[in-house]
Amino acid sequence: MPPAAGIDVQGFEDPHGGGNLEDDIADLGLGVERHGLSPFAGISPRREFRSKGLADAGAELVSLVSLIEPPGFGRTQEFLGHAGAGWFPWSLDPVHPVLFRLHLNIQLIRSGFLDACQGRAISWSWEHSSAAEDIVDNIGQRLANAGGGELYLGIENDGTPSGLHKAHLRLDGLPAMVANLTRPPLSVQVEALDLQGTKVARICVARSRHLIATSDGRVLRRRIREDGQPEDVPIYPEEFLSSRGDLGVLDYSALPLESAALADLDPRERSRLRQLIERYRGDQTLLDLSDDELDGALGIVQNLDGHRTPTVTGLVLIGKTSSLSTLVPTHEVAFQVMEGTDIRVNRIERWPLLRWFEHVEEQFEVRYQEEEMESGLFRAPIPNFDRRAFREAFVNALVHRDYARLGMVRVLWEADGIRISGPGGFPDGVTQSNLLTIDPTPRNPRLADALKRIGLAERSGRGVDRIFEGLLRFGRVAPDYGGSTATSVAVKLFGGQADLDFFRVVLDEEKRRGEALSLDALIILSRLRHERRAGAGEISMAIQRTEASTRGLLERLVESGLIEAHGSARDRSFTLSGRIYSELGQSYAYVRQTGVDVIHQEAMVLKLAKTKGSIKRGDVMDLCGLSEMVAKSLLGRLVKEGRLVQSGQKRWTTYQLVKG
Repeated sequence: MPPAAGIDVQGFEDPHGGGNLEDDIADLGLGVERHGLSPFAGISPRREFRSKGLADAGAELVSLVSLIEPPGFGRTQEFLGHAGAGWFPWSLDPVHPVLFRLHLNIQLIRSGFLDACQGRAISWSWEHSSAAEDIVDNIGQRLANAGGGELYLGIENDGTPSGLHKAHLRLDGLPAMVANLTRPPLSVQVEALDLQGTKVARICVARSRHLIATSDGRVLRRRIREDGQPEDVPIYPEEFLSSRGDLGVLDYSALPLESAALADLDPRERSRLRQLIERYRGDQTLLDLSDDELDGALGIVQNLDGHRTPTVTGLVLIGKTSSLSTLVPTHEVAFQVMEGTDIRVNRIERWPLLRWFEHVEEQFEVRYQEEEMESGLFRAPIPNFDRRAFREAFVNALVHRDYARLGMVRVLWEADGIRISGPGGFPDGVTQSNLLTIDPTPRNPRLADALKRIGLAERSGRGVDRIFEGLLRFGRVAPDYGGSTATSVAVKLFGGQADLDFFRVVLDEEKRRGEALSLDALIILSRLRHERRAGAGEISMAIQRTEASTRGLLERLVESGLIEAHGSARDRSFTLSGRIYSELGQSYAYVRQTGVDVIHQEAMVLKLAKTKGSIKRGDVMDLCGLSEMVAKSLLGRLVKEGRLVQSGQKRWTTYQLVKG
């Protein structure tokens, strides 16, 4: 049975050896953060859990263990069994199973396997059978076809190391066996580990760039069910193209359609294409080309057995609607407008993309509203939705959707915003946590290139940046990709009333600098505007950069007077500066945010003076993480108030508590 509520992790000793769990939790946080895998980078696990009873911290403990794998893989959750539901296959009363399993994870981190896999996320699996085919199934199907990971031999389902099966004691032949039983041959790394005095094996598998089958032709993959549990499912032949597109080894949009003919292309849509190039200032050299040359330049047709054959890109761009219905039946777009639970507009068609683009643009303009705000001698427009942000989000849905998968691109206009979704998950390597920093990775490169040259897509490939910027500069909430799944991507663009005071601050700062604020700066200012205070770790997650680069950016914003730093180096946090709060008309809020820090710093300095007897300015700078000028001001105030006495001059100046 789990222990009663109120048992704390502080001072917990693992009966299996290995030391104090409180220290282990801190080590786990540091180890995970060092490899950039933690979504809670910058927090102190020791501090977070010290103040909580075990019953209250159970969910957080499970989450902490889950830090060592990306969300969605579910293998750590498999390792934990049904820990979140309070069920465990065994009990070590009074030791809580979650604590022991957490401790086991930590010991594996200390054994060095995370470093050995170049900091990749950890996945869990167990193998007890001696059958070679079972091992290959686990490696080739459950891991290689579902993101890669590690298979552990010799660990029981409850997490207890039981040792290798006698058939697996010789590990040197295991890589060759796996290669012989997989098609194409799969390369794995095998390493022996000594875990609590028991020999186990770790098999490290990278994500394959091709689908892996067993030698007898079985192709499986791992997926997560709605209840959060993993299962193995077959990959059917009709899914092969989609899977290869997910892996980035096939451009489905570049494929010629053997059953298509030039007659399936609509001359009216080609004329629309030329008009759009001119209107949106696309590649003007395309306008001088003949129709045949234009089709070739944009990848609309491709030579197939000596014949000019339309490609998927050609059909979805300028194909006839009747031809699209039969040749690319997966292509479909919907534009819907909701008022409460009533649908006011519901247009679902298989039109070519360029026609859909113009139609959606017209629908957007009908609902577009704009007000003006005075900024010095100029008037700044404030839209209910930013045109560029909406256009990029819509074009992204068209470009990155999976055309080998049934489903529609959907634009849903609601009272609080616009939701745009499309079939197909994020491309390989793209997640919600790296959208802003990963190199552009279009699922359909041929189609993406065509839309860029037409002028409809961001030429730099950073359309997501435009989407974020279009919302944040007006003080609105950042776009939300939380509705995305493994088989679809969805983004919500929030509308509503703009934050005029915040927008004015942005305009004034850009005017002062003579250039636009960076997206990173907008994200930081927006986060501090809404959440008041944040640490470097939280901010690094928001801008999706390392803590090292984040700290450099924060220091530059401090120097520019946009934000202020508070607290010591270890627990340093950031707020908007007093100047910005004043410009926002919230001086009282600034005092509430910073007043506690001043009191805390004074108490820390007085306590240090009492402990050491005599302190210097450098001691205060180190203790509170303050600059030289701020530390000097703090000490001067304490002297003026009669709580410290100053001795000496210049570099020999010291401060002592006032006696009496």
